[in-house]
Amino acid sequence: MPDASAHDSLGDEDLAAYRSVLEELRTELEHREALKREGADIPIGDITYGKQAGKGSGATERFEDVAIHGQVAQQLAAVEQALARIEAGEFGVCPGCNQAIPIDRLNIIPWAATCVSCA
Repeated sequence: MPDASAHDSLGDEDLAAYRSVLEELRTELEHREALKREGADIPIGDITYGKQAGKGSGATERFEDVAIHGQVAQQLAAVEQALARIEAGEFGVCPGCNQAIPIDRLNIIPWAATCVSCA
């Protein structure tokens, strides 16, 4: 059971802000996942992955497509889990050590489930 005092370091406004960021990220990831299912290119950072990006064989391009789709799906699952932790009152608490996940870590990786030590 998470230490309630660790969770108290995040106020209602903080949780609302993280929820908003995570919901926006979920929307973007769902959009990318839909594009990938339709066979469209998916921009990741400054690199575009998909039909137009590959110069290799068809097998290599299919492998890249699967890898990118897997990354999007994995990221989406992590975001969904973070939103569930907010709803359960467990967001921002590391299940490994029951301590607060540092705010700096959550600001960089709002879906982080653990502190750095337990990661």
